[in-house]
Amino acid sequence: MTIERTTIDRAVLPALLLDSVKAHCRVYHDRDDAIFLSYIGAAIGIAERKCNVSLNPAEYRLTANELGGECAPVVMGPRWGWLLPYNNVREFTVVQSFDAGALDISANFEVWSSDFGGSASSYLVPAVSKLMPSTAQITLKVGMEDLPSIAPEFVALIMRLAASQYENREADSELWSDQFSEEIAALWRPFS
Repeated sequence: MTIERTTIDRAVLPALLLDSVKAHCRVYHDRDDAIFLSYIGAAIGIAERKCNVSLNPAEYRLTANELGGECAPVVMGPRWGWLLPYNNVREFTVVQSFDAGALDISANFEVWSSDFGGSASSYLVPAVSKLMPSTAQITLKVGMEDLPSIAPEFVALIMRLAASQYENREADSELWSDQFSEEIAALWRPFS
């Protein structure tokens, strides 16, 4: 595979959600902020893995051959597009090749998703031609950098998971995502 993650920021979302989770737990002091941040980070990780969603801001680099050549029909969206390996794509860049002076052809494409902030798939949609140079290099910026962009269902799930971790922080048994399996399954809708 030629998909490479170049950056990931696992701190921005927990910091954005800290006050909401503390209010949800009715905690009005800051002595446990560090533990809340770790629980929120773990809850985001569970949501990302179990629901196949990109929430933490990250950047990936991939080659056009990862998209499979000519574009295919898009489910419930624009007529044609390439299914991207990540959802919640905020920004993208397409350059013609790996060469240092390669031509930026990003204007020939746009990103489409039926449910940005949720778990719906993202597509790279051609504006001109249904072909892309096989040597093209694509950079994707995925994830959320602000709270209003996240689907409310994911915010609720993250808050409940983190609150459950905090409530059971001194218990002998560990909290497993199986306790929330129905809620997690309801949120995974890649083709909505």
